[in-house]
Amino acid sequence: GTQFIAEVKDSSKKTRLIPFEFSTTQTYILEFGDQYIRFFKDKGQILSGGAAYEISSPYLEAELFEIKFAQSADVMYITHPNHDVRKLSRTGHTSWTLTTVSFSGSPSLPISGANNRPSCVSFFEQRLVFAGTINNPQTLWFSKSGDYENITTGVNADDAMIYTIASNQVNAIRYLKAQRTLIIGTTGGEFTVSADGTDAAITPTN
Repeated sequence: GTQFIAEVKDSSKKTRLIPFEFSTTQTYILEFGDQYIRFFKDKGQILSGGAAYEISSPYLEAELFEIKFAQSADVMYITHPNHDVRKLSRTGHTSWTLTTVSFSGSPSLPISGANNRPSCVSFFEQRLVFAGTINNPQTLWFSKSGDYENITTGVNADDAMIYTIASNQVNAIRYLKAQRTLIIGTTGGEFTVSADGTDAAITPTN
């Protein structure tokens, strides 16, 4: 069930609650509102100086329910087609930062700027995966293994990869879900991504 803890910043506007789970003992609820984020923990609202602790964000009320996110430890990557990829980092209960991700890789890497911003994100096999830009609605970008902000492609097993779904129709990717394989949901159907071998990890060559 749920329990009322505190009113949102502005009840006349829509808000969205997003979980942030560092561990079973350190979990938060994030209140995403119109260009702000507030924080809750242990059945209470996090305060600073007697007032609700909050940070600013670029996401407008109308954009909140199109946000996709993926978290690893103290970092959450956030995507929205109207905004470059953001990274929400926690270093303390009242120490959170939201910054734009600067990817390393080819200078022409098309995952930032107008019409090139990913709408989906997920972690899969030690890689950060982005998908679904306006210009490339069926393309996936896999980061370098263990180096989530590096999209330098190559043929080595740990290099980054770029892959476009081959299908008869161009149906935009709407979500990514990491299971034993990477499940890709599009407007026209579902796809899975896996290596040639059942238990093998995905690499640029398999």
